[in-house]
Amino acid sequence: MQRSGSMLVMVARLWRDWRFALALFSLMLVGFGLLWGSIIKRSLEQLAPFFRLLANQSGLTISVLEGMVFDGPGKMVRTMIGGDRVSLERAIDILSIVLVHPLVQLLLAMWAVGRGAAALAGELERGTFELLLSQPVSRVNVAISNVLFDLGCWIVIAVAFTSAATAGAWWINPLEERPLPTDIQERMNRMSWWTWSPATLFKKAPAPVDISDRLRIEPARFMLAAPAVAALGWSISGLAFAASAWGRSRMAVLGGMGLVVSTMFLVNLLGQLWEPLLVLRPLTVFYYYQPQEPMLGIPAVVNLSEWFGPDKVALPGLWVLVVTGALGYAAGTWRFATRDLPAPL
Repeated sequence: MQRSGSMLVMVARLWRDWRFALALFSLMLVGFGLLWGSIIKRSLEQLAPFFRLLANQSGLTISVLEGMVFDGPGKMVRTMIGGDRVSLERAIDILSIVLVHPLVQLLLAMWAVGRGAAALAGELERGTFELLLSQPVSRVNVAISNVLFDLGCWIVIAVAFTSAATAGAWWINPLEERPLPTDIQERMNRMSWWTWSPATLFKKAPAPVDISDRLRIEPARFMLAAPAVAALGWSISGLAFAASAWGRSRMAVLGGMGLVVSTMFLVNLLGQLWEPLLVLRPLTVFYYYQPQEPMLGIPAVVNLSEWFGPDKVALPGLWVLVVTGALGYAAGTWRFATRDLPAPL
């Protein structure tokens, strides 16, 4: 009873120290999630009809047009928005891009690295451990209190962000396609006359498009991505916690982990475009980050095709991230409990 009471006191202490930073960080993600729907609304209501009309008049399908747009340098953009799992025809797919937006991933990584670096190395650098450990508490309890606080933070951050994305999608729902401006419509009609040929008589009419299905939005499905968002942050903060347990300078841990996480992000991104880096992608935590799959009803598994070939292995990306973070926190707790604490810097 006394041990649990002292741990709650330490968690409350961390809450007092970090509550304003946590609120500010959550508000940043909430603001981005709310604005994303309004930003994408114009693309869904105006630009999408234009590309569909262009595809129909050229005799191409939307998928072929997407392949042309995202060919070459456009592959990087395709990679950043979720790869082939995202169809630009469906509104819910385009809205889900907010979950894998590079800004969101980097913000999550920044909080994870900052919290992990400050958890142990930061306390040691400030000289507060001597005062804390003079009380009847063990080092293990100190480490576990940080783990519990981080877990609570990631639950709050993930729920706040996905709730904001849900609210943003609900705000623009239902979507209605807007007709193209009259001058653009007239120009495209005149273009169809100039490009007419006898072969047009034998061209099959384009299949009818179900607009209602393309524009259908289920805002509540964003909440299904909350565990994946929390798991990504948990995995990075666990690794940073372990580095913090081995270090003694917050800035050194912050710089080192910042370099490691940035390298993992770039390897996961560029590895899909440059074959020599492809084999390194499964070594990054971002490779297992799959928030769009549960939202879109796709199995959230990774097959490690870079190592074993396609369809040989199927691992749930969510649990890989959870285990990675847990191992990092366990290693950090063991190291902190057994190391000699040097004098404050």
